[in-house]
Amino acid sequence: MTDKIKVDYSELERLFADKERVSVKQELQVDQKKTLMKRLSSSNEVTLLDPKKSMNVNIFLKQFRKSIEVIIDLLRAGDPRAFGVEKLKGLSKVLPQTDEIELIQHYDGSIGKLGEAEKFYHYLIQLPNFQFRIEAMILKGDFNAQLGAIRPNFQVLHTLCRRLFDNHSLKTFLRYVLHTGNFLNKGSGSGNALGIRISSLEKLMNTKSTTSKRTLLHYLVETAEDKDPDALAFVDTLLEPLQKASRFTMEGITVEFNQLRKLVHRLKRQCDHVEDDVKSQFTEFLEEADADLEETQDVIERIRKQATRLAQHFCENEKTFNLDEFLSTFRQFCEKVKACQQELETQRQKEETEEKRRKAQEDKVDRRKVCFNPSTKTEDRKIVDNIVDEIRRGKVLRRLSLRKKNNVTGGVGNGC
Repeated sequence: MTDKIKVDYSELERLFADKERVSVKQELQVDQKKTLMKRLSSSNEVTLLDPKKSMNVNIFLKQFRKSIEVIIDLLRAGDPRAFGVEKLKGLSKVLPQTDEIELIQHYDGSIGKLGEAEKFYHYLIQLPNFQFRIEAMILKGDFNAQLGAIRPNFQVLHTLCRRLFDNHSLKTFLRYVLHTGNFLNKGSGSGNALGIRISSLEKLMNTKSTTSKRTLLHYLVETAEDKDPDALAFVDTLLEPLQKASRFTMEGITVEFNQLRKLVHRLKRQCDHVEDDVKSQFTEFLEEADADLEETQDVIERIRKQATRLAQHFCENEKTFNLDEFLSTFRQFCEKVKACQQELETQRQKEETEEKRRKAQEDKVDRRKVCFNPSTKTEDRKIVDNIVDEIRRGKVLRRLSLRKKNNVTGGVGNGC
């Protein structure tokens, strides 16, 4: 049967179709066209990469203001100074992925029509071992800075551990603390201790005197300085390196070191399977880097042995001993001792100032007493009375006339 009335499907779809479905359908059609057709720019450049990836690659290329061929030649030369480490790190973030490499390799059109990003990838993937080159260049340019930031911290810890173990003034002061603690705790379970746990040093600041606001640590610092001027020398010796050590942790810098070491070892293994020209560029550097890392590893091993000795020396549990916590506690202890020294010195200066003021006040009072002494006033009155009496009798006038005569006679004699 023939339909006499034909359905206008286009009109129905326009008037009554679900707009969302139509929109989705149109988007799918557009996506299919983009997939099937190579996107052409206004300048007829062929763009194969994702727009965002293409933009990032182009941003990287514009930093150099050099042609793509020159950039590839610099990568082939393998000198990180030609780029700088930061730019090489930026390049490593926009390197082509496997699917992008395949996309560029399967392109059979004119290279001249490719966009800048695609063209750069085209020449880059033709450079043998390009990923290894870039990674090795980054390491070569940044290795000394990375190791230079880690190694001094290990040296600080190594020196600090040795000073803690060998410091005689520290031993003297801790023995004094031990004897004082045994006396104060006499009769209790902890009154006959043979040693001190470092964590218990915090209690010295928390133990208050019953007669003043001072703490037990203030008392120990003051009496130790009075009895032995060198008893607190450990503070000046240890405080500075302890404060330096507080800026990092042994665990943290060891993790950084191990990451750097793994990278060097991995590139050394890969270097055995690269082109000869690439191998010649990086073999010597990787050997030297490995030797530097081995020297630092020796320092780490010495620090670990020193940490074990410190645990034994200070009666700590070797299994649970944590060097970072131990050094942190010691730093706080030294800072508190230093603070006590400063507070006691301030107190001494204050007392000296008050003593000078008191003496000055006493001297002033004594002078006032002398000025208002009744016996002094009586003697002064007698002197005045004698002068007045002599004036009345004429004795003073006769003395003056005799002096004038003598002066005249002396003057005439000198004239002759």
